[in-house]
Amino acid sequence: MRRVTRRPPRGSGRAGGPPPPPVATAVTLTPSTVYTNDTVTASVTTDDDDGDTVSLSYAWYVNSTLLAVTGSTLDGSTYFDRGDEIYVVVTPNDGTDDGDSLTSSTTTV
Repeated sequence: MRRVTRRPPRGSGRAGGPPPPPVATAVTLTPSTVYTNDTVTASVTTDDDDGDTVSLSYAWYVNSTLLAVTGSTLDGSTYFDRGDEIYVVVTPNDGTDDGDSLTSSTTTV
C-alpha cells in the first residue's frame, strides 16, 4: 500500500482549518532612558503565516491608567512626569483577525 501525505495549502495554518491569526513577537520602547519631555516610541515585530499585511493597535498606560493615545508614540511633555511608569499593549490584526496582545516592559521616567 502506498502512503500519500497531503500538505495543506500554503498559508492555510493547519490542514482543513483557517490560517492562524497574526502574532506580535516583540515590542520595544525607545529611548531606553526616558525623560519628561521625551517622545517614547513603540517598535513592534510581527509575523503572519499567510503573508497578510499586519496593522497594529496601541493602548498606552501611565501608572496603570489607560490613555486616549492610539498611535505608536507617546509625548512626554503631555502625558507623563518624573517617576511615572509607562508601558504599551499592542494588538496585531491582519485585516481579518486580531492576534494575541503583547505588553512591553515597563519603563520608569
